Amino acid sequence: MQEKCVVCQQPVDEVNVARCTYCGKHFHLAWSVDSPIENCGRPLIDDTSQSMVFICNRCQELLERQRAMEEEFRERRDRELKGGGGTNDR
Repeated sequence: MQEKCVVCQQPVDEVNVARCTYCGKHFHLAWSVDSPIENCGRPLIDDTSQSMVFICNRCQELLERQRAMEEEFRERRDRELKGGGGTNDR
């Protein structure tokens, strides 16, 4: 049985494929500009290791949501610390 792309669920070939660093699953990634496939992920530079890694679109969306939630938490915390600590202020 041929392995399927974690993003689009279509079979992956032996050339235009990468493994997501985050989930460990395979996804479509064109290794040539002439490749007829649509990318289901991309390479990126990992902040921690400062190396190139690969991320599928599914994990990219999750990572972006997580970062947005963390930023919202920091902003809310900072507002509460500056404002005296809460919603019960009068």
